[in-house]
Parts: sequence; C-alpha cells; structure tokens
Amino acid sequence: MKMKLKVFIPAVIVTLFICTACGNSAQPNSKKGSSLKKRELEEAIFYVETNLESLGEAGYVQWTPTTAVANLAETMNAAQILLPEEEQQYRQAGIRPKEAIPYLLEKPTDSWQVVSIADEAQQKIRVEGYGKDLSQPLIVKEIPCCQF
Repeated sequence: MKMKLKVFIPAVIVTLFICTACGNSAQPNSKKGSSLKKRELEEAIFYVETNLESLGEAGYVQWTPTTAVANLAETMNAAQILLPEEEQQYRQAGIRPKEAIPYLLEKPTDSWQVVSIADEAQQKIRVEGYGKDLSQPLIVKEIPCCQF
C-alpha cells in the first residue's frame, strides 16, 4: 500500500505544478480576471474528482468519505507549495505563479476556495467552489466516494 501512495502523491504534485506553471501571471482585477479565477476554481474541483478516482484505482476504496476528504485536502494543499528552486525559476523568468486555491474541510474563510464535505450516509463527497460571495458556492459537484 505504501508503494501505491508513493506513486499517487508525486502524480498529484506533478499535475498541480504543471497547472500552476501554466497559470496566468496577471493579477485578476477585472471581469476578465474573475472569469479566469472561476476557470481556476473549476480546474481545482476537477483535480478533486480526478484524485478521488486515482485513490479508488490505487486501492483506497475502503476509505470512508470523511477519511478521503481529509487526506485529499491535505495532499492537494501540499502539492501546491512551490519548492525554493521553483520559486527561483519563476523569479528569473519574470513570471509570478498564480495563487494557489486552498482546499478546506469547512466553510470558506476567504474568496476563491474549495470546500469538500463528506456525506457518509450517501457515500459521496460534495465539493463546493466559492468565488467572491462566500454565502453561496459558484460551483457544486457531488462525487461518489469509495465505490470505484
């Protein structure tokens, strides 16, 4: 099982790094910037779905939705942290990497965040993407968990 985790975590890190590296270096400050952030939010939710599928394929079908959400949030947040060498490469190229979208287990604390909520009764994970308005998610996706 450790071998599967050793393969899974680097795959997540590489995927997020590539997506971060391809991000727009412009600061979102207009309607165009908001649509860019919404697209990034959609990508972040897609990564949740993709990584849940990977967990199932790697043999983690015994995880409950609560366990899957906790491990997924921790992994996704860690994968977005740039290494010092990566930060230096961005600075040398004159590019500012896009801001990471935090993955949370509870209510959003700031704009542009993803919240994952475990539903043990339905064996699903509800993923909510929040924009500037924290009272209502922009994107909601329910993903079956532990049934892959």
